[in-house]
Amino acid sequence: MRNPSLRHQKLVAALIEHFRTKLGYTIVSASVNGHTEPDKHGRHEPDIVAKDAKGVLHLGEAKIGDDISSETAREQFLDFSSRVMTGSNIPVPFHIVVYKEDEPALMNRLNQLGLGSLV
Repeated sequence: MRNPSLRHQKLVAALIEHFRTKLGYTIVSASVNGHTEPDKHGRHEPDIVAKDAKGVLHLGEAKIGDDISSETAREQFLDFSSRVMTGSNIPVPFHIVVYKEDEPALMNRLNQLGLGSLV
């Protein structure tokens, strides 16, 4: 488990629940207890790897506070937002979950990285 803080784990659990109940995705791996840790996708491991009904992978990442503006987050946002599935070249959707108070910082960071239009 890379980020064991309770606030981070709650975000990861909330995104897992959303993937399962609202979107019908299967969780392949996740950085919470009871799941296999995700493999690297680019330079880093996402918090969640899920699969939809069509077999398309989805990457999920939880971010809190100052971590949004970290160098690691920059690398993750750039790496995870540009993944494609091997063989089919289908884009791999990237989902980011934050607490409401961190939403402006996330939007600012994504805009700085040229990813704001993908939201």
